[in-house]
Amino acid sequence: MKKPIAILTILVMLFTLSVIFTSCGDECEHTYDNACDATCNECGEERTITHSPSEDDGDCTTEITCSVCKAITTPARDSHTGGTATCTEKASCTVCSTSYGTVDANNHIDGNADHRCDRNCGKTDIGTHADSTEDNDHVCDYGCGAILEEHKGGTEQTCLGYKCDICGEWYGETLLHNYTYTANANNITESCDQGCGHSVTVTLNAPADLVYSGEAKVSTLSGTGGLVTAVPTITYSGDCTSVGRHSASITLGGATVSLDFEITMATPNVTAPTANTLTYNGEAQALVSAGSTDFGTMLYSLTEDGEYTTSIPTGTNAGSYTVYYYVQGNENVSDSTVASVTVEIAKAVASITAAPTPNTLTYIGEAQYLISAGEADIGRMVYSLTEDGEYTTSIPQGTNAGDYTVWYYVQGDANHNDSAKDS
Repeated sequence: MKKPIAILTILVMLFTLSVIFTSCGDECEHTYDNACDATCNECGEERTITHSPSEDDGDCTTEITCSVCKAITTPARDSHTGGTATCTEKASCTVCSTSYGTVDANNHIDGNADHRCDRNCGKTDIGTHADSTEDNDHVCDYGCGAILEEHKGGTEQTCLGYKCDICGEWYGETLLHNYTYTANANNITESCDQGCGHSVTVTLNAPADLVYSGEAKVSTLSGTGGLVTAVPTITYSGDCTSVGRHSASITLGGATVSLDFEITMATPNVTAPTANTLTYNGEAQALVSAGSTDFGTMLYSLTEDGEYTTSIPTGTNAGSYTVYYYVQGNENVSDSTVASVTVEIAKAVASITAAPTPNTLTYIGEAQYLISAGEADIGRMVYSLTEDGEYTTSIPQGTNAGDYTVWYYVQGDANHNDSAKDS
């Protein structure tokens, strides 16, 4: 059993030595044919290399090779590409900028529209030197600004000159304007009879608001834009303030028109009087605070069909009153309708000036007056031995010994309320 084991051990040692002698490992001194050789001549190990391209000749149709190993680093293109040829230069390749091909004899540029190529190629007839029938303005439509033909034609001379048969514009010597003025209703038309077509119509308008306002009514003018002569001044018959017919007029270039209008009566705006808060005091009191109006006069009365005056109605006794009022107009203002406001004069409260006082009493076997009478400023004092019993002006009496409660109050009248009950 030991011999086979020994033989196996010797074989493993021999194989290990063989591996050591056939692999350079880290101790190999690598050698290569040149800088672009990627495989070690000694151990066959591969390495990463970088080629060194030869100088570029600037032509993308020729290849670029490595200066060491002559390997192709940039392939050649089949042809140049891009760029635009002009009338003086070939196209420039967009890859290598090399000029290639032929010039384009039809590719001109005329930035200032003078029909000449800006590249000085000799081309002097760029574009059409003509005036189209679309505008007929005598000017070259290409843009050079040349006048191709003068105005001509036109048989009738006017204040604008002659009308060109080609473009329709006016040209040449002009006649003087001659303005005429024609009146029609409330309009005056200013026009020229020398053929220029000038025509302006001025209209005299009635005042917008013809209801009496206390201020003068003012007419207006329309259509004055473009007038050759000065805008006319409006004149009036009277002050145009009061109700009635009035007129306004204007004169323009010797023509005169007038306009009648009528100012109508105003309806007054009324602020109603307001009821005063009143309590009876024995004197006459103003029943309302005065109303107001923009026109006319406020009048008042205590009866609808009675006499109306500017005085505020008064009342003395407690009770309900109706105050009637309206605005009295004049020659410019109509009367308002009659209206009314209800006013109350409340009753005063009767007051006690001296309360009844209890008498000092001792039983005598007869009826005795329990109190001395009280006093009131108005009305009469009444008494009772029960709060809710019958009250009279008689002083309550008592006979038997004991406590008595005497109730009392002042009985009012038409202008006073009863006082509160007391005891």
